Amino acid sequence: MKDGWHIVRGLEVYIENGLVIRGIKTDSNGGRVTAYLYRKARGGGWDKDEGMTVAALKAGLIRGSIALK
Repeated sequence: MKDGWHIVRGLEVYIENGLVIRGIKTDSNGGRVTAYLYRKARGGGWDKDEGMTVAALKAGLIRGSIALK
């Protein structure tokens, strides 16, 4: 995919050099805020992910192992 903003599985994400870097989500007040990718950690909790391919994002969203926070 080209660099820039794209919709992937209903999420607005920014792609740079083929990697998803960040996204946009709606906060509790209805405003749009920058959100970053997090991957479920083995020991529990979430770890920030600095960038992943679009295919990895799609698969992780399906499994529930990746979230925008």
